Amino acid sequence: MENDNPFVWNGDDMLVEGYSVKAIVETFGTPVIIYSAPRIVKNVSSLFGAMPKVTKCFYSVKANSNPNLVRLIGRQGCGSEVTSLGEIQIAMISSIDPDDILFTPNNVSKEEMDFALDRGIKITFNSPGQFELVSNRVEEATFRINPGIGHGEHPGTTTGGHGSKFGIDPETALKLYTRAKELGIRKFGIHMMVGSNNTDADLMLTFYKKFFDMASEIEKTAHLQFSYIDIGGGFGVPYNDEQRSLDIKKLGSGLKELVDQYGIERLFIEPGRYIVADAGILVGKVYDVYNGFVGTDIGMNINIRHALYGAEHRFYALTGRSDEAEYIVTGQICENTDVTGRLTGKVQIGDLVAMYDAGAYIYSMSSNYNGRFRPTEVIVDHDGVYRIRRRETVNDILATVTGMEKVNV
Repeated sequence: MENDNPFVWNGDDMLVEGYSVKAIVETFGTPVIIYSAPRIVKNVSSLFGAMPKVTKCFYSVKANSNPNLVRLIGRQGCGSEVTSLGEIQIAMISSIDPDDILFTPNNVSKEEMDFALDRGIKITFNSPGQFELVSNRVEEATFRINPGIGHGEHPGTTTGGHGSKFGIDPETALKLYTRAKELGIRKFGIHMMVGSNNTDADLMLTFYKKFFDMASEIEKTAHLQFSYIDIGGGFGVPYNDEQRSLDIKKLGSGLKELVDQYGIERLFIEPGRYIVADAGILVGKVYDVYNGFVGTDIGMNINIRHALYGAEHRFYALTGRSDEAEYIVTGQICENTDVTGRLTGKVQIGDLVAMYDAGAYIYSMSSNYNGRFRPTEVIVDHDGVYRIRRRETVNDILATVTGMEKVNV
């Protein structure tokens, strides 16, 4: 993630790659998510520049599944990491070759896994039961390891260690690799993901070394060789001015040493947030100011991260005023948990506010709760502003609703 900011202040306005945010709002209304295409490209480039040469990148589609972004990231050399049938189809619609898609599901049906296998898509198995559903079809067996440790920005984003629903303990994994060999499988991979939004390079390298030790022990005991080792994602970004950025060069340098030490020939990574989070802002309008709250059209229907995890986002008012005040930012949802962050700086009805780091886990986690419509998405490149998703209408909400059709069962 580069340090230069693609969102530049211009008096009481903000420029995105030279284009006025206020002009974009005049065209598309609010709420609107605005992405910087050059920033996404730079973020991918910084990853490739830091990682070992044996690294292959699979963008984590769950972070932001807009096909226009998936396609843009694919053109930079990244495949797609997906977790559902829907995300598989989004990746394929986005021109990602099935050979460059990794399917890392949990608790899915045999039909979903068959869909992937029919297209030559690799599957990372989260449990013995999932593997057994399709074991007679698998040509390359990859299992997700829970190394007994985990770390994420929040408890809800920690995906390793005791109590996590993800992964297989090393002892059970060893039995599964032995079982796979007995079934005639001769190609193997191994996967680990301990948590999301980690910004401590030293801690991450400690996790990787422990994982590589486990992988080496399994190779030795089961008499096999992994064709690739997948360290997952979790590359973090700072969500406030106090948080530090991930030192991607330090992380990459440490990984290069580990890759050489363990003789790893192919290393897979699954970044999502790192690529898109700081490439987006969410712009909304102030509709009320009362009792320490600023009421906006940015609610938990669009950004549920605060309600889920207590996650904070930086908010700024596009006013040009220097008056000091502090507010809790709330939306239009009938829940007292409808809080999306805090805003410093006096505002009034009609002002615009911008929420930073809106490129990841915002639209992809949004909903129509309370009958609210999901926002427009636009992307800005050097040569112009492009709409990549229109605002929803009631017709979109009702698109799957049928009349009272009697069905024989």
